[in-house]
Amino acid sequence: MTAWLVRRLAWGVATVLGVLGFLFVLFFATAEPEDIAKRALGEKAPPEAVAQWIANHGYDKPRLWNPAAPADTMLVEHFRRMLSFDFGRSDADDVPIAQRLREGAGASLSLTVPLFLLGVPLALGVSLLVAPGVATYLRERH
Repeated sequence: MTAWLVRRLAWGVATVLGVLGFLFVLFFATAEPEDIAKRALGEKAPPEAVAQWIANHGYDKPRLWNPAAPADTMLVEHFRRMLSFDFGRSDADDVPIAQRLREGAGASLSLTVPLFLLGVPLALGVSLLVAPGVATYLRERH
């Protein structure tokens, strides 16, 4: 039982780290900081404003490796913030991401909760209808 629990926890940790790594690649390795800053500030923003925006948002750090300070990279900062549930602020309009999540939770739950409450009895009913046939098939096969 303990071995199973340790294995499940290890797979859970590996899954979380894998998802965070995928999100890092998706958000930070596919777009240049200058492009993100220009999208937020406007295409005609002066280079000084773009450089200041990049520094304020921490996009001036090395992405993966910093020989001078290995813990001072965008990757380490991304993992630290996500694992502590600090989602930061939106690059587009500086609104906290946690606020966006709270605002959207009601609409999301108003759709998912009724579907869940309808889906569970439906799935149980279908499985109870199918189970006798499966049991018969398995008995005849052996």
